[in-house]
Amino acid sequence: MKNVRRRNSYIYILRSCLPLLLVVTLGVTELSSAQSAPPDSRFGAVEAFRAPVEAAELGLGWERIIFFWSQLQPYSPDDWNVFHVEDGWLADAAAHGRQVVGLIEGTPKWATDGTLGAGVPRGLYLPIDDPSNLWATFVRALVRRYAGRIDHWIIWNEPDIAPGEYGMQWEGTVADFVQLTKVAYLVARQENPGAVIHFAGLTYWHDVVNKRPLYLQRYIDEARKDPDAAANNFYFDAVSLHIYFTTDSVYDITAQFAALLRRNGLSQPIWINETNAAPYDDPLNPWTIPDWTVTLDQQAGFVVQAFAQGLAAGAQRVAVYKLSDYPGYPPGYEPYGMIRSDGSLVRDYLYVVDGLRSMVRGGPWSGDAAPTGLILAGGDPIATDIVALGILKYFGRWEMVESKAVWEQTQIRRAIGLGLGARGPQEVELLAEDLTGGDREFARLLQAVRRHVG
Repeated sequence: MKNVRRRNSYIYILRSCLPLLLVVTLGVTELSSAQSAPPDSRFGAVEAFRAPVEAAELGLGWERIIFFWSQLQPYSPDDWNVFHVEDGWLADAAAHGRQVVGLIEGTPKWATDGTLGAGVPRGLYLPIDDPSNLWATFVRALVRRYAGRIDHWIIWNEPDIAPGEYGMQWEGTVADFVQLTKVAYLVARQENPGAVIHFAGLTYWHDVVNKRPLYLQRYIDEARKDPDAAANNFYFDAVSLHIYFTTDSVYDITAQFAALLRRNGLSQPIWINETNAAPYDDPLNPWTIPDWTVTLDQQAGFVVQAFAQGLAAGAQRVAVYKLSDYPGYPPGYEPYGMIRSDGSLVRDYLYVVDGLRSMVRGGPWSGDAAPTGLILAGGDPIATDIVALGILKYFGRWEMVESKAVWEQTQIRRAIGLGLGARGPQEVELLAEDLTGGDREFARLLQAVRRHVG
């Protein structure tokens, strides 16, 4: 992502061939107003329960919550820490139409001969109905307890970080991980026939940098030795990816995994469970020794582009990591949350407008619709609406819009008078990116919009 020098307000225009995308918030003029849309299942955030009001306002369709085995049963299989994941979090998600996806990880010390959190569970290769198979017994209790409230379960996290590498969370072999996933899959299906088992979130880069075959391919190769694997989806129903910092990699990595599945005769959907680009320049929470010099403005642009790129590459769902930084990180640590640990917003608002199919006359629910193929995003509601008006003028079908310049529209003048945003063209900077790879019509539209915006 380029380092952008901005004026007071900036607007991104993305040209995309995606199917219908999203409306995150509303603009301020009558021309861009709309009724609240139901949550879109494709868009989520990790740990949305940390900021339930904002999660509901955003209309998030799903969230991921970690269930640490080591915290649910810290001392013995007879433990169950009901405060680790509070029922109220799940109730709030259900009340707002937000699906919860559980991530299971973290071996307790009493259940492994290995490392706390990363060790292979004791009894893993015993039959799944044997109480000495500690992992099977735990998964059975977990899935049974939450069936109907949580039906999607991710099995472990980032096993492609090998032992000895920073951040390692699984110290077993690939064969051990096949067995871990198999046991979870079979047990979960016994307890909840509607259970959906997700493969552990994968980092991709740990394999690439260390010149290893991708972990998912190594897993599939190992699972082929099991005569029952193919009949059971190789023991996973979806693939989970974690992709950070560069927008191009969101598309490329997702497409690589889709191709990997096809080569192996598989067709499980791909979810991007984590994506973001942590900024270094938040004045209230600076990242003192950044790995990447991403600005707050660039982070805002990244999130919009990452969602669009992921869906364009075939991802079924995408989630930002994460909604809130609560509980807070130590000073100088990389901040990922859209909301700081003190509850303040990293950006006051980011207005995202679905223009992939637009009402070019009338609206919002009736009139003439056209497949415009655009996504608008910006931090200023008036600037966002000005650009939207410029797009409507390009199509030239709405007399009310055609009769006045965009800055002279009654609703725009009213909003400026209320001090709601940009006051004129000198305070708007327009940035554009064509995700289709080269569209002459988009170039003509962009030229016309720049002319109308001023």
